[in-house]
Amino acid sequence: MKQPRVLLVWPRVQTSDPTAKRLKVELQDLSFARGYRVENFVWSETQSVAESSRKIPLVEAWQAHSLYNMLHEGPCAVWLFGDPRVTRNVMSGPSTKNSMSLAHLLRYKAYVASVSRTASTAQFEAEMTSFETWIREINCTGHRDPRALPLNTFDSDFEWLDLDEEAGQEYFEHHHGTATARMDSRRRHWAVPSAAHGGQAMYISGTTLPSGFHWDVQAAPSPSRLFNLTQTWSMPRDSYLNVGPNGHVRSGQSSSKNSAKIICKAPNPNAPEEPKNRSKGRRGRASLEPGRRRRR
Repeated sequence: MKQPRVLLVWPRVQTSDPTAKRLKVELQDLSFARGYRVENFVWSETQSVAESSRKIPLVEAWQAHSLYNMLHEGPCAVWLFGDPRVTRNVMSGPSTKNSMSLAHLLRYKAYVASVSRTASTAQFEAEMTSFETWIREINCTGHRDPRALPLNTFDSDFEWLDLDEEAGQEYFEHHHGTATARMDSRRRHWAVPSAAHGGQAMYISGTTLPSGFHWDVQAAPSPSRLFNLTQTWSMPRDSYLNVGPNGHVRSGQSSSKNSAKIICKAPNPNAPEEPKNRSKGRRGRASLEPGRRRRR
């Protein structure tokens, strides 16, 4: 098992706040004393809600993507300063309906705690002790457990706040079927393939899944759209997608005319800049890359 990590998620507006800085330093010291790795996520994006002049705190899509990926690498405790949200569908504008609480996104993949401005050292130490207990527990039993799903991508009419309880899992299966016949609210089948494609072995709350595990998501009877934290995919009939527990999506039918495709992607602020236009060749066309020829 990898070294446990503590992720401190706090708003940029608090980076100069003396109280917030003191709390952050105290959490860092307690984490280092226990041998944990510490990483800071400072979020700053605040968007207007489409249906009103009110604003909501919204974590940038690629930052949320990076944070969510980390939870599948080893045990993590996430300390939230404030109550930020993440966008559900990057193709649509920000709104309360088109976003979900970051705490809800993370709840089954990490140990999540909220930081109060009045928190004491004793409270922090108690939470750290709870995290140590959580690390030793099995909070996800494997790929059949609905808590393994990327619940921001698995479309459902419910929030599913009680999947840690047996009754909650039974109710989930009542609405979406068992692991061998699982269907989301868009009538897409989430099938477990007979063989994985290889790749990362993902960790989820005490359980390590087989290397390269994913779901084959079969299209609904009518065209639909599937979302993860950074992309919106169009799924025609007869198409399918491979979806990992961390929400990573890739097309399953690249050669088919009915293959699914990305129709919107959130801008990545950390992506390298696009190369500038190459020098023009004859007739104003861009010159070819070295080693390539045009067909005659």
